[in-house]
Amino acid sequence: MTIAVTRNTPGRFRGFLASCMLEIAPGVYVAPRMPRDVRERVWQILLSWLS
Repeated sequence: MTIAVTRNTPGRFRGFLASCMLEIAPGVYVAPRMPRDVRERVWQILLSWLS
């Protein structure tokens, strides 16, 4: 299971995470079965946006 929690992030973070994960509460995203390669790609995209 993959869980991501965001706070005070730009809208594109929320939109992107909502497109590949389920938003169960404001800023809380889960994906019960996310393949490793997809999880790593999502992480790389988020990191690149932070730079």
